[in-house]
Amino acid sequence: MRKCGHTHQPENHSAAHCHLAESSQAARKHLAQYQFNFQRWVFSKRFGVDEKDVELPPRITNLGAEECVIALGSPQQVLDKIAQLCEPSGCDRFIYQGDYGGQPWPRVMQSLELYGQHVLPEVSKLAS
Repeated sequence: MRKCGHTHQPENHSAAHCHLAESSQAARKHLAQYQFNFQRWVFSKRFGVDEKDVELPPRITNLGAEECVIALGSPQQVLDKIAQLCEPSGCDRFIYQGDYGGQPWPRVMQSLELYGQHVLPEVSKLAS
């Protein structure tokens, strides 16, 4: 960056699909209805193949597992996942992506409200 004339401190952002519910079981049950079809659609467009031919990787299909890149579960589980995703990179901003895959708007809003109440205040502390 400095070689190109940039003198400001670079920002490092991380983003993840998120879904929060009161329990991890409720979050997984809800998101499984939308996540896999959505991801098959995304991968099919990205790689120019038919959706039925897309085999999703475990980092997407193993909802709730350590290798999963989706932040889902209870507020504490989502906070833990965000820390896991951001810590290695020294990320200073996390981007929450919660409205995707055709989820019903009331569920998207419930998830966002849980995030705002319980997770966001703690995520803000991760970057400091």
